[in-house]
Amino acid sequence: MLIQPLLLFFFALYSLFSAPDTLLSLPLSLSQSVANTPILPQDSNITTQLTVPVFANYAAQEFPDVDKGRIVWQDARAGATDIYLWSPDLSAASTSSAGTIRNLTNSNEWEVQPAIDGDWVVWKDGYQGIGIHGVNLQSGELFTVTTGQVDLSRPRLSDGTVVWAADSGDGDWNIYGYEIAADRHFVVDNGAGNQADPQIDWPYVVWWDEQEHIDLYNLATGGTTPLLTTHGARLPTVSALDQLVVWQDKRNGNWDLYGFDLLLNQELPLIVAPDDQEAPALANGLLAYQSRTDSSSWNVGLWIRALNQSFLVDRHPGYQTQPAIDGTTLVWQDSRTHQLNIYLYQWLNSIPSVPIPSVAPPANLQVGGQPNAEIILEWEDRSDNEDGFTIERATGITSTTWQPLTDLPPNSSHYTDIAPQVGESYWYRVQAFRQSEVSFYSNESFGTAFAQSPTTDELYLMTLINAARADPAAYGYSDAPPVPPLVYNPLLAYTAHSHSQAILNGAFQFGHCDIIGRCPTDRVRALGYPFNCTENLVTTTTTGPLAMSEANKGFLASSGHRRSMLAADLTEFGVGHTFDPTKGDAGRHGQVTELFCGADAVPIPALPNGIMVPPAAGEPDFTFLANFYSAAGKAPLTATVLIDGATYPMSLLSGVAAHGTYTLKLSLDARVKHNYQFHFIDGDGNDVYWIPPGARLLGDRSVYLPLISKR
Repeated sequence: MLIQPLLLFFFALYSLFSAPDTLLSLPLSLSQSVANTPILPQDSNITTQLTVPVFANYAAQEFPDVDKGRIVWQDARAGATDIYLWSPDLSAASTSSAGTIRNLTNSNEWEVQPAIDGDWVVWKDGYQGIGIHGVNLQSGELFTVTTGQVDLSRPRLSDGTVVWAADSGDGDWNIYGYEIAADRHFVVDNGAGNQADPQIDWPYVVWWDEQEHIDLYNLATGGTTPLLTTHGARLPTVSALDQLVVWQDKRNGNWDLYGFDLLLNQELPLIVAPDDQEAPALANGLLAYQSRTDSSSWNVGLWIRALNQSFLVDRHPGYQTQPAIDGTTLVWQDSRTHQLNIYLYQWLNSIPSVPIPSVAPPANLQVGGQPNAEIILEWEDRSDNEDGFTIERATGITSTTWQPLTDLPPNSSHYTDIAPQVGESYWYRVQAFRQSEVSFYSNESFGTAFAQSPTTDELYLMTLINAARADPAAYGYSDAPPVPPLVYNPLLAYTAHSHSQAILNGAFQFGHCDIIGRCPTDRVRALGYPFNCTENLVTTTTTGPLAMSEANKGFLASSGHRRSMLAADLTEFGVGHTFDPTKGDAGRHGQVTELFCGADAVPIPALPNGIMVPPAAGEPDFTFLANFYSAAGKAPLTATVLIDGATYPMSLLSGVAAHGTYTLKLSLDARVKHNYQFHFIDGDGNDVYWIPPGARLLGDRSVYLPLISKR
């Protein structure tokens, strides 16, 4: 489960963004693909033609850290994420031209978000609950920092001291520390409220709290100093050598970078610009950050304190995030190959000069899929002198083979593509042109084509979800109160279905947030849905009603997923299930995505969902299920289902008469397609109907589950 809105944003891994330019920039961690294929993604938006990956790989490589030339990151090439190390001086079986790569963990459990300092490497993992473990690179000795936690943040490391934020068990997140050599735990801050995302450069620890203030703790003296007591600050970083703390700050309406000089005891504006600057990382007078450029790409930037100047390391229209820096070495995760890989840039004391076109690039490209293989593109036209726009498309979730798709007239801001192949993912980018001059590209984005939604499996799963909301006790959760049903929204269903197929296409290399960082709320907004959403995900090995029933049971058995399913303040939903034996990985070919969103003032139909479930193998009966709801608490006068023109009474399966799930089991010929619709008379004598999408009409009814397009 992932919840985007409100305070839970505190505890998400804050993968944000940035911007800069290069003289020497090359990828390091690109692990070996099946064919060991080098990729050279050269185009006019790359400021350095030396930025080339070593190998292409489906596996996501994320959250890099660097110390004295050695780089660590989390890597999914072996399935469950492991921690990998790149070093110019270690020998290993897998060697690139720039150094050697080895797996530090190589376990069946997951390890993520590493940090390195000297010969120590630590990471977050799932060994015994949520915990932190580490390794001494010299001795190979593994050690435990903490285990059995509810959840915790990415650990940070300096001079053998680890710091992290953790759920204390009472709903508050506090800051904790551990000295590796002394095997000593200590508390940095356990005050009321939440503290988040600590960073350390010994002796200083900095963090932000739920008031969006910045605090500093001195490990040498044991004192805490508030550095910023106004609201709107997050993700601080600190350099003891520079005596400087830097954070991202929203006082101007967007994220800028501000600092605090510890020697002068003075706050400083560092990078204030129209677009967002985020996720600062600081070392040796160099500040790395993620920047939203004028094309709305996320690029990596570098600020040089001695010059008080900043620049974009690379203008590629991909997604460059999570910068880390040590000495003059900058690393980040990068999606330019449409896989997440680790790239490196070496500062050589010279800011490159890059010509800027006179035509402004299109910005904020949004891409989303709809039924009938429609893929909707929408962007901002930020130029006033263009002759038109060129749209380019690349076919395949990891493809970087761009082909011109179409040219559009000036002032264009949207386009609907009919994708050539259902089930495939397509990348898009847009470029403005004026005579022979072209702009930088827009950000790159992708959508996945599908034929229809909701499918029968998706209808069944939605019906099961609303059955559980009506009567949690019937599913074994008597401590949860009944809540009103969720209302189907087709835009949510399209988003969920498209995301499920994209996950299969990407061989499960991303989850709640895709390759370009779109999390649930971002993806639904690509189709014009304006509210915040949470999401449940699960893989499946099969498809059909039994697979949906098992997925539903699994979600309910998990407290976090169950919380989303049964939350009273969530009002709309859509689910997506895809299954393709040629996609996914060796053992998993199915994916379920559930989206739950908090739209305002949503009217709830009396019959929000229904389904005809075909018989399981060896069973004679079809099962008909319908959710009924009366806000006034009035039971229906009649509850029936019309099947092939005949009317059958239904009985209450779970819940209460005014808010429950009704059922009928009936033996039918499984070789024949059957038409059905549900017809209830509510407590006020009104006829209410539910009919499946695309079904043949059987008399008067109110159409529900319409196929709504964004346009």
